[in-house]
Order: sequence, then structure tokens, then C-alpha cells
Amino acid sequence: MKKVISILLVFVLACLCAAPALAVTDTTAALTLSADKTTVSANEIVTITVSVSENSKLGALEFSVDFDRSAFQYVDGSYTQDSLWASTVNPNHANGLYYSAATASFITQGGTLVTFQLRALKPGSELTLSVIQATDGTTLDGEDVTQQVVANSTDSLKIACSHAGTMTETEYTAPTCTQGGERIYTCSVCGETSIEKIPASGHSFGSWEQTSAPTCTQDGVETRICSVCNATETRALTATGHDYTAVITAPTCTEQGYTTHTCSLCGDSYTDEYKAALGHNYTAVVTAPTCTKDGFTTYTCTTCGDSYIDSIVPAMGHTAGEWAVTKEPTHTETGLRTQSCKICGEVLAAEEIDVLTGLVGDVNEDGVVNAIDARWTLQTVADLRALRYSTLADVNGDGTVSVVDARWILQAVAGLRTL
Repeated sequence: MKKVISILLVFVLACLCAAPALAVTDTTAALTLSADKTTVSANEIVTITVSVSENSKLGALEFSVDFDRSAFQYVDGSYTQDSLWASTVNPNHANGLYYSAATASFITQGGTLVTFQLRALKPGSELTLSVIQATDGTTLDGEDVTQQVVANSTDSLKIACSHAGTMTETEYTAPTCTQGGERIYTCSVCGETSIEKIPASGHSFGSWEQTSAPTCTQDGVETRICSVCNATETRALTATGHDYTAVITAPTCTEQGYTTHTCSLCGDSYTDEYKAALGHNYTAVVTAPTCTKDGFTTYTCTTCGDSYIDSIVPAMGHTAGEWAVTKEPTHTETGLRTQSCKICGEVLAAEEIDVLTGLVGDVNEDGVVNAIDARWTLQTVADLRALRYSTLADVNGDGTVSVVDARWILQAVAGLRTL
């Protein structure tokens, strides 16, 4: 087996010698320091692991996990070792655990490099990963990439104290009425302290007592005393303010209105809310002038009844209209015509119309009764002709002109009727 391994190493070295050198400018290689728990109690075992990233291409590696041996005690450990990656671990290194490894080529597989157990004697301390040296394995000489690996790696890990049952009160400051107190607890394992703030107790005041009574315009005062520290506190009793009762005096047409406020407690009074006099609210009623009487406008206040008259318009006088027949004459009775005022209809003048002297049935007043008179009568009925007097055609004396009157005229012409 050893002979086979030797042959493989020689073959790898030959390949590296034959291959051209590659310039290395960067590496992603990273180490991770981790623990199975980060909070422990005193004497509890914690497992620490250092692992390398995938495809790190490291050819050699040297690091240490540093810790305070008064805080941690090494218990046991294991590390990865195979024929291509030769490694050495020293758990009794001066600063903690030391690890070194090298290979003829470079490693690509990531994972755990070393695992070990520590007993936490004093939880709350840190472990530090110190990368001492790291070289790139892709070249024969191996370029130093220590600083890059340091930058990529986890550099520290704190194992905190659980303080389980180890915190005891070491200091106490009592609170007062106005200032808070505190309790200080100290861990008997790691020495870490925590502070519990205690709020101020506040004053224990008694009941409020009135020391001066308020008035309508001035505040009063109440006082109370703390039974613990005798501190006093005062507060104002708000002035009661006036208790005014309002009486409203309404405005009239000629006098202003106002409100009188009188305090029922102290008698103070004042007036405000002045309302201007309403003034008369007149309604106008126009009496038009007639032909014989003057016109005028009567103004009456709807609020108080006050009234006055103005805007006198003189009487217009009559305006005579046309003469009109108010009663037509007949062959037996006189008629009447009148002249009336166009405005008021009053009759201004009247004249009698003589009785008709012509023949009965002589509608056109030509001195004879014939068929023409019958036709004029029919035209009058049809509103095609206006007669001087309709009584000329009312031969039957019934008060109207109709076709019957025309027939009577024709009968008279034919000698069948006497009009």
C-alpha cells in the first residue's frame, strides 16, 4: 500500500513539474470555526469544529484555535487525515490547539478538518481562529494566500455563559418617592453582572384639602401631603365663573333690543347682543286714481300698524268715447244714443233717436219693400252687412234678425203678408 502511495505522489509531482505555472490572483478558500452550542453552563462539554470551504485549492495550511486554558479544558478530538492530505494536530499547543497539513497537489473537497471537545470551566470566553500560513496548491511553488484566507474566514467564536442558577444579588439600592433604585446580580461562574432597575415608588399622598375657596373670578387652592417624605403638592381649583341668567329685550320698530346678563352668585351684570331697531316693515297698497278722484299709496307697518299716505296722483278726468246706439228706434218708439267715458264708462251725454218713418221691411231704406230688402236681411244674418239699425230688418218684432224676417219680407212682396 505504501509503495502505491509513493508511486502516486511521484506521478502528481511529475505532472505539476510539467504543467506551466498559473498566476494566482485570488482565492475563495475559507475556514469556518463553529460550535455545537454557543451558550453553556459551567463544566458543560462543547464540540468545536474547523471546516474548509469547497474547492479551496489549498496546498498547505497551518492554523491554531486559541483559547484560555483557565476557561476551557481540552477533552478529546479527531481530525481528517488521508494519503493525499497529511495533517498534524497538537491539542497541547501553548495557545490552544495547533493544526498543520500539506498535500502534493491541492484539495478541492470541503468539510471538517478537525473536531474536538472542550470543557467550559468559565463560560463567557472566546475562541480565536488564527490562520498562520496558507498556500495555493495550483502551482508547484505554492503562492502564499494567508491574508486572503484570513479575510474569508471566521476569526472568533464566543461561548456564552448560561448563568443557570449562578446569578446572585450582590448590591441593592432602595428606591425613594422620586428616584429609582436597582439590584445588581453577579454570575459566580463568569463574573458577568446584570442590573434590575426598580422604579421610584412615587409619593403616597393623602386626600386633597381645600386651602382657599374659588370665587367667580379667582382660582382657589387644594393641598395634599406625602405620608412618606412630607412633600406637598398643590393644584388650582378653577374659578367658578359667573352664573349669568340672560333676559332678552326684543327690538321694536324704533328702539334697539339687547340681552341683560345677571350673575346669580355675585350680582354682576352686563348687556350685550345689541340688536338694531327693526325699522318699520311697510306694505304698500296703491289706490289708483279715477276719473274723478285722486290716486295715492298707503304704507302700513306689518309689525306695529303705523301708516302714512304719499305718492298722490291727481284724478285723470273723463275721456269721451264715440257715440253709441244704446236703444235702436222702431216704427213705434224712439231710440237712444249715448257718449260714455272710455275709462270709467260713465255716460257723459245722451240723445234721443226719432222713430223710424220708413216702410216696415224697407231694410235698405230706399222707399220700397222688395226682394233686395230680403237679401239685405239674409246678408245681415250672415254678418256680410251692417245695417244702420237692426230694427229695420226685425219685421216680425221678436227682437232678432233672422231668416224668418227675410221670409216675411218676401211674403209681403208676394202679397201674402202685411207688415
